[in-house]
Amino acid sequence: MWFSYPGYNEILTGRVDPAITSNEHGQNKNVTVLEWLNGQPGFQGKVRAVTSWNTFDDILAASRSKLAVNAGWATSASRTPMEATLARLQAQTRAAGPGCGLISSPTATPWRP
Repeated sequence: MWFSYPGYNEILTGRVDPAITSNEHGQNKNVTVLEWLNGQPGFQGKVRAVTSWNTFDDILAASRSKLAVNAGWATSASRTPMEATLARLQAQTRAAGPGCGLISSPTATPWRP
């Protein structure tokens, strides 16, 4: 069977965690580079993750790390203009699978909070 969570943990933390053996691991105990950056002076509250899979809430430990995470089909009543654009794009796409969303445009836009 194939699992993505372990690989994303390795990419975002720089190390293998042998305890992560499936996509149902739960909240990541490891600190990711995004969580670390979010804790640095001048960056608190400015680090955001927009992902296409709801498991990123756990991979990025959103509740502990205080990262703003848009994972899968997540929506928010309070939106920046960029978040509103992403929500509109999400509404125009079909899911790749359970808990997954797709970004329908390959256009990259600089993030300006």
